[in-house]
Amino acid sequence: MTAFDSRQKLAIAMDLHREGKLREAVTLYREILTRDPNNAAALNAMGMAAAQNGQIDHAATMIARAVELSPGDAAFLNNLGAIRMHQGRAEDAEACWLRAIELVPDYLAPVNSLAQHMFDTRRYDEAIELWQHVIKLAPNHAPTLRKLGNALRQVRRYKEAHAVASRAEELAPGDPENLNNLADSLYEQGQPIEAAQIWRQAADANPTALVLRNNLLLMLHYDPNQSNEQLFQEHLRFGSIARSLGPRIPLPAPDCDPDRRIRIGYLSPNFNSHAVAKFVEPILREHNHSQFEITCYHDSPRTDAVTARFKPFADRWHDVANLSTDAMTQLIAGNSEDILVDLTGHISGSRLAVFARKPAPIQATYIGYQNTTGLEAMDYRITDAVADLPDAGRFYTERLVRLPCFFCYQISETAVDIGPLPAQSSGIVTFGSLNMPAKLNERVIALWSRLMHEVKNSRMILLIGALGEGDERFVKMFAEYGIDPTRVTFVPRAGRIEYLNRYNQIDIALDPFPFSGHTTTCDALWMGVPVVTLAGDRYAARMSTSVLTHLPALEWIAENPDQYVKIAARLAADLNGLAEIRGGLRNRVETSTITNSATFTRNLEASYRKMWVDYCKSR
Repeated sequence: MTAFDSRQKLAIAMDLHREGKLREAVTLYREILTRDPNNAAALNAMGMAAAQNGQIDHAATMIARAVELSPGDAAFLNNLGAIRMHQGRAEDAEACWLRAIELVPDYLAPVNSLAQHMFDTRRYDEAIELWQHVIKLAPNHAPTLRKLGNALRQVRRYKEAHAVASRAEELAPGDPENLNNLADSLYEQGQPIEAAQIWRQAADANPTALVLRNNLLLMLHYDPNQSNEQLFQEHLRFGSIARSLGPRIPLPAPDCDPDRRIRIGYLSPNFNSHAVAKFVEPILREHNHSQFEITCYHDSPRTDAVTARFKPFADRWHDVANLSTDAMTQLIAGNSEDILVDLTGHISGSRLAVFARKPAPIQATYIGYQNTTGLEAMDYRITDAVADLPDAGRFYTERLVRLPCFFCYQISETAVDIGPLPAQSSGIVTFGSLNMPAKLNERVIALWSRLMHEVKNSRMILLIGALGEGDERFVKMFAEYGIDPTRVTFVPRAGRIEYLNRYNQIDIALDPFPFSGHTTTCDALWMGVPVVTLAGDRYAARMSTSVLTHLPALEWIAENPDQYVKIAARLAADLNGLAEIRGGLRNRVETSTITNSATFTRNLEASYRKMWVDYCKSR
């Protein structure tokens, strides 16, 4: 009789396992464990097979026993860590991976697993340290370089992120996720045109990856050389691609009673601390629930105090971040929404692929994005007569619904007092812009430099993603226009209170172009700082124009660059007048159209009702 050789049997079983012959492998594992129930390697292998079959708890029992029998085996600990994470036991998973790394520091599997967990839980610095350790051992491993670059972006180390992503691109050219990292690191350093070139390359090579084209479309708005027609054609291309990815979903005929309660669905990833939320909260708070049934589809795992505040405003709330396009389309259609409102457009978290399937009979886009969606399935875009000029409709696939004012600004819940005019104590006028650095193109810097020459000894405060992450580029641009670098101060992004307090260092806010501010303009005005803007020829270039028109403060709107300089210089020449403006501006904001949430929401609801009545008439 041949003796039972468990080692040989295990080798055969593991070969079968690697070949994908799971049933045969499990049969042998069981045979081995029947003869040798304390065979740690067989227990580990059997546990991994159980995990592949979805038997997670059974897998945990088997692998935990293997670790108990062989506590110094790093591979067993790594596997147990993965199983514990599947069970939702993150702390136990971390402990397993840390112990495995302690036993074998050069064992990359637990290092990568722990790093990914750190990244997923926003412990970015720890993830970076772990992935840097991996790169030391495997310097040409492009997937790890890609992950490291992404983590570096999260902590605003954009130069390093760009260098890492560039190396990954050399090793594995064309990887769409890495190209996304590469482009974003340029964007965050204030180079959107260069970023757009990379996103175009990635989008053209991966046409069904809509997020890449979303990013490209957003970037094109920063380029002063893009015409309205060029932008429109780019958006139409997106619409064509989105339409090709899936058919429209068939919907039952709705009850077309024009006077009944209308079901409104809002879809957004930004029902949390985000600029968009500042304009959505007044609407949700003021909705007339006897006339409108409100459903919020929150498409983000990130929740905070804003989310908690929003939830009671909705009749129904769905967390949908984990849903696929198909699943989300089915959910919305099943809820029989009458009007589905997109609050995102092409910005981060876009779900326009859902809207392309038309899960609601009426669809509208609002506030989140500065242009057309490009979708034939999007029926309306909500705007006003100032932000979109009279002939703007030819550059939209949607019908334009013009409210008296396109937005309502949520007054900050953060109590920040307005300080005295800085120039009255320093004798020096400080201009400033706390807009994203990507908005500061060379034409903007040239005009602001001209203004600084006009207003002698004036200073400038500008926002940068992080100090040392692109500011030297802007210093060089100002220097080319004769502005001493000591006259320009850069401040990094900050929390809400620190951000608002920075307006207490600024006398006059300057709006960039052709991509103007909106939230920043409202914030500056609420903090008592006048904003000078240059009215452009499209929505993205006229958001501040709409804000100032409805404040009203028409005297701060320039129609050309010469007028822009004259307006800002005139303000700077009258410090007493500036101080008077500062003392009364918050009250003007709080009593103006732009913060009248009740009136705004009634106007919006009237537009929804008209959409519904028109739809019913067309049936």
